[in-house]
Amino acid sequence: MKSIRHFLTAGLAAIAVTLLAVPGCAITGLPGSSQSAILSPEKQISVAIAAVKGVRAVADQLLVTKKITATQAQEVQDKADIARKSLDVARSLIGTDTSTAVAKLNAATLILAELNEFLIAKGGS
Repeated sequence: MKSIRHFLTAGLAAIAVTLLAVPGCAITGLPGSSQSAILSPEKQISVAIAAVKGVRAVADQLLVTKKITATQAQEVQDKADIARKSLDVARSLIGTDTSTAVAKLNAATLILAELNEFLIAKGGS
């Protein structure tokens, strides 16, 4: 179980970095913070895509170990699909409609944070 906990912690850290780097993110409450310079929008999207892959892998592992049900695993996959589609749209809008791209990135990041919380709770301490 250590590997699941480590993987989830790393994924949550990646999401936290993404949240801190998003200008005006409602979660952090940092309106246009200087931390927005930490990662470019392209890098933020890449980090979030890696988190999508991580969420999917952990959900699969928790299903195999019977820590979540097949229905729960499918719900995680469905929400991960929504996050990934939002990230794809964000990536396509960078450079043409930055505010919408950031909104899509924020939406995906919120979904990923929610999924991480759920998986951590199901994976144990």
